[in-house]
Amino acid sequence: MYVLDASAFINLSELFEGEFLTTPEVVKELKDPKSKALLEAKDVKVVGPKKEFIDVIKEKAGKTGDILSEADVSVLALALEKRATLVTDDYSIQNLCDELGIPFKRASERGIKKKFIRRKCCPNCGKFFEGEKCPLCGAKLVPKVVRVEDLRGPDRA
Repeated sequence: MYVLDASAFINLSELFEGEFLTTPEVVKELKDPKSKALLEAKDVKVVGPKKEFIDVIKEKAGKTGDILSEADVSVLALALEKRATLVTDDYSIQNLCDELGIPFKRASERGIKKKFIRRKCCPNCGKFFEGEKCPLCGAKLVPKVVRVEDLRGPDRA
């Protein structure tokens, strides 16, 4: 079973064998005729994920600092719920797939080679906090990379 994000519809020329799902949020993003034809040609089922899985994704994204659209959250949540492989070229989605143990497959682009670990940081005082605003000065917290993990194999190719 595969969950398709918008990049899968845009970058795949045809779907491989399997059962395919996507979300209403992704369908709203599909504008070009090729993507719409691919959606209809393979009988892709359009379903929404359960709220508890959406909450898991939002919480994890808040911790990693990955910035996601509603469509991104929906496909991650659906893949987590259905224990499906997510087909995506989006690096932020791939990063969260790796964090959550969700298998993913690339539609065309090369996959992630490094995983960026982000934390929310105050742009004024430079300290790290959870939440949306700095408790010291009230500034909006911004994601900052605090660690990079190499995901390439032992040959580091």
